[in-house]
Amino acid sequence: MPEGTCRALREHVHRGLNGVYSFVDGGRSPLSFPDGTSDPTSGLTLSTSQIQDGRSVVLSPPSD
Repeated sequence: MPEGTCRALREHVHRGLNGVYSFVDGGRSPLSFPDGTSDPTSGLTLSTSQIQDGRSVVLSPPSD
């Protein structure tokens, strides 16, 4: 991958079809919400669900 492309990915936030991609913190993967960032506009939502009584129940993030 050209160095200019790598630098641009490390220095800028990209808002794409599947959400926000930000490698600004030096990591190699996008931030997840709510574990990697508390800002829902700058992370990809990480949802955890479980089948309970035949229905899908979201465990995280908690619904208030």
